[in-house]
Amino acid sequence: MIPPYLRSPHLAALWKEAHRRLSTGAAVTAIRLRGLNEDERHALAELLGADRLPAAECSIKLAAVREAILPHTLEAALAELVGPIDNAAQQREKYTAERDALWSWLESHPLLTDRPALRGWAARLRAEPPIGVYSEKRELISRAISVLQSLPAERLPLPVLAQRTLGDPHALDLGRLPSLVLRAIASETGAPVPTDAEQRRRTWESAGIICDELSSTVLVAGLAPEGDSLLACILRAARSEGQAVPVTLAQMRKAPDCFAPGGTVVSVVENPSIMQAALDRFGDTVPPLICVSGRLHIAARILLRSLTESGAQLRYHGDFDPAGISIAADVVGNLGARPWHMGTADYLEALVPGPVIDAALVPPTPWDVALQETMRRERFAVYEEAVIETLLEDLRQ
Repeated sequence: MIPPYLRSPHLAALWKEAHRRLSTGAAVTAIRLRGLNEDERHALAELLGADRLPAAECSIKLAAVREAILPHTLEAALAELVGPIDNAAQQREKYTAERDALWSWLESHPLLTDRPALRGWAARLRAEPPIGVYSEKRELISRAISVLQSLPAERLPLPVLAQRTLGDPHALDLGRLPSLVLRAIASETGAPVPTDAEQRRRTWESAGIICDELSSTVLVAGLAPEGDSLLACILRAARSEGQAVPVTLAQMRKAPDCFAPGGTVVSVVENPSIMQAALDRFGDTVPPLICVSGRLHIAARILLRSLTESGAQLRYHGDFDPAGISIAADVVGNLGARPWHMGTADYLEALVPGPVIDAALVPPTPWDVALQETMRRERFAVYEEAVIETLLEDLRQ
């Protein structure tokens, strides 16, 4: 335990600078202090037994400091006053050794020898800026390799793959590890690195892995496809009863490609309340209607793409807020829909003071450039429920 006088706040600058210099790992004989005030100069002179005050900027020999604090060592005092002294030179040496060992291990790994197409993946990993310590990165890559060694598979569910290779059925759901594995699969197959949920699913499937096909659903009403598949029968029965049904990805995979004849107008909305109102109003005569429930799940994306490819005419309406505009841009730009009451005039007609939106978050509206500018200026959201009668009238017609 060091004596209380060494804990004086007027000596803090001395201890901090000594700690910083000694932590470099280099040989240090003196340190330079700058900007000392009167109290700090007096405290330093008293510690060293000097007969005159040091200057506000001065050089202090560490040998004099060591002698002044005997029988305590400087290193022990600094550890107690400031914290453990790190040897930066040794840390750099250790860091370099771990880095070299990691890349040497990866480049000579049997997996890359057996499957040379993965060498591009390894090279890109090496070129990335380091994140965290290399021992942790090696552990992450090692876990990814454990998964890759089990691929390709033959229609193996993703949770089963995770359980078999990592001991946790959810280990490949989200995060750095599944991202690392998917990048390796893409590198080996020559596919682009997946950037969204659907691309991730396709990348897994290219390696024979089946993702969850039950939790991804989309609400459907008014569609009556022909055929004897279970989904076709369910959709026809639902329409005859004036009901909506949640359609799963698994059901669509076993259904006919064509869910509606070419030329059929299919309305797509963001919120279930709109679909419920349509069902209440029209019952078993409800026109084809799809609800994405606030976000575009894989099931919704696949269904909308299938409808577009079969020649159906999609039209989309959602909330006039940043999230709703983002969904609209996706459905219009990537899935072939046309905007439905989603223009500047529609927004202004329904506009009343209400929930405020962050203007900076309103994304571009390529179908109506002025809409983005107007929403950023007005800064009020307009939700679908505010224009429900307009939408229902359109559906009736």
